[in-house]
Formats: sequence, C-alpha cells, structure tokens
Amino acid sequence: MLILLLACASDTPVWALQQASVLPSDNGFTGTQAWAFFADGWTPEAGADGYLCTRAQTLTGATTTVADCADCRVAYTLEVEELGTDCEGDIATADAYAGPAIYAIAEVPEALADGDPHPGDSFGWFVAWGEGEELSALGWAYPEDLDLTGEEGLPGWSADRVYTLYPALAWDIQ
Repeated sequence: MLILLLACASDTPVWALQQASVLPSDNGFTGTQAWAFFADGWTPEAGADGYLCTRAQTLTGATTTVADCADCRVAYTLEVEELGTDCEGDIATADAYAGPAIYAIAEVPEALADGDPHPGDSFGWFVAWGEGEELSALGWAYPEDLDLTGEEGLPGWSADRVYTLYPALAWDIQ
C-alpha cells in the first residue's frame, strides 16, 4: 500500500494517521474519526510498533457543494467533537487535530490509484482544513464490508451503508 509522507514543523518527532468510519444518510452522515500517533522511527511497514496513543472524535456531516470539485459524488461540512483519548500533553488537546472542515468523495485521484485497497470499489477521500480552502486528496473511501468479506458490494455511495475512510498518507509532525 502506498503511504505518502508530509512534513510539518514541531519539536517532537511523531507520526499521525487519520482515518474515519461514516454512515451516510439522505442529507449528511454520522461517524467517527481517529488519529493514531506513533513514535519517531515508525514506518508504515512497522504496523503497531511505535504506537503511542489515539485521539477519537465523533463526526457529523451536512451535505454541501464545493466549487473546486466538479467530479464530487458528495461533499460534507463537518462538525467534530472530541470523544476521548489516551494521549497526554499537547497531542491530547491540540487544535490541529480538531479535524477538517470538509470531507468530499470523488473519483480516486491518479496519484493514489496504485495504492487503492479495493480498485473499482473505492472512491477518493478529500479534505479541506478550512472553509473555502482547496480540497486535498487524503486517501480512499470504500464500503466497510469489503474489509470484512472481501466481496464486491453494491456500487456507488449510498445512504445507510458504512464506509471506511482510509488514509493514503501519514503526517510527519516533527
């Protein structure tokens, strides 16, 4: 699986992975989002080695329109609430992990196609970190049952079906 690395400035070397699980409805969605944090030296191949803690959040999304996403299947403005954490210090409370302002679901971007966990059944997962900001590809969105059964499900993005939003990148927050 392809994992892209992005660098941000911080004094402590730590990796962060963001993923979510959402249940669409006719006019929005509900779900959860988790940030998993890993120690310096962690690599995607290391799996749980280097795991530090997790910050969990609830998500509520309301459908919206995004001007710079002509091929969006759907876009949502988000409300993020803290659910709980086993993290300590700044990671436990930093606003940087309060979540993005918008999720959008569109075609898988070409740059992420090689790492697609379910080619043909996945969508691209895009985020904007603030209202009016440009969308960035974050990973893939696919029906959760594909991970459980490995079988193709119903095509499309539909209400009342749980979707996994899986990251294509880890955030280097050192």
